[in-house]
Amino acid sequence: MLDAPPLPPPSVAFLSPFDPLVWDRKLLGSLFVFRDSLVARIEPRIDRDQRRVEVLNVWWEDRFAPGRADGFVDAMRDALHAYLRFAGATRLEGAPHLNKEQRLFLTPFD
Repeated sequence: MLDAPPLPPPSVAFLSPFDPLVWDRKLLGSLFVFRDSLVARIEPRIDRDQRRVEVLNVWWEDRFAPGRADGFVDAMRDALHAYLRFAGATRLEGAPHLNKEQRLFLTPFD
């Protein structure tokens, strides 16, 4: 097992685009040992009065298909649950204009 350790399960982490650390991808990769890459940009809006987070938009990076990335949808759902806790929210909603692929990870919340 030491020669061929099992791969860790897929995971998703949200990074703020305003964090200067994100600007240096090589440094970011060395610090957090990225196995993969950045795959999407997401625009969430926290509504504290309504205790909800609304996903306004999702942009997938070129050549990334969320439905075909093994374990991605479940990992994205886990990350969104964590984001809800961070925001003090109890509901996650998608903007009406999001297409089926952009809503893929929202289904358990609807």
